[in-house]
Amino acid sequence: MKCSNHPRKEAVGVCIRCGKALCEGCRNFMRGKILCSDCHSDSFFDTFDFSFGFKDFGKAIKEWAITIEKCPKCGKLIKDDFLICPYCRMPLKSKCNHCGRTVEKNWAACPFCANKIENDKE
Repeated sequence: MKCSNHPRKEAVGVCIRCGKALCEGCRNFMRGKILCSDCHSDSFFDTFDFSFGFKDFGKAIKEWAITIEKCPKCGKLIKDDFLICPYCRMPLKSKCNHCGRTVEKNWAACPFCANKIENDKE
């Protein structure tokens, strides 16, 4: 494979960001990784290697953020799939009397079986 910048020179590596083949003179090292001069000067922070156990950290944050809400009674942060508040024990969801699926306390009907929901008002 030949260098992208110098077609007469043999490539000794490829840029980890753009995939350009690079010769000895063109390659730049950052944290032990090869970058071309364009990618090397683009952004320092793009080359960090974070390992969080999932691939897309931004997506994970967004998913976590939309699953958090406040308890209507005590105001503490809770996950949206909790059945009761773990702090004040307020019921947050109930079960449909007809199909047994979990339903929100403020729903008038079960979206799974169309049964009317009888909720205790607190």
